[in-house]
Amino acid sequence: MTQKDIIEKIESIANKSTEFKIGETGMSLTERLANYSEFEQIEGIIWSSDKSTIDYYESLMNDHFINHPKNKNLKTGSAGEMNSKSERFILYVVYNTK
Repeated sequence: MTQKDIIEKIESIANKSTEFKIGETGMSLTERLANYSEFEQIEGIIWSSDKSTIDYYESLMNDHFINHPKNKNLKTGSAGEMNSKSERFILYVVYNTK
């Protein structure tokens, strides 16, 4: 998946949502969504066994979408370190449609 594909996929989610947030995790998407009481849905964008790849894309996408009116991320860049014991790291978007 190219950077353009990732941006288009996030834009597609943004267009159908009332609000969204970009993040990264080493958990399953179901486990990660359980940590968000304010969002009803989660969608994986890309995944990798390389944590640094997902860190890079999270930072890049947060920078790209920081001024989007529906984006609830409060700052650019990465939100911090993920648990490095996972074998699968995921860039995701949590969102609401209501």
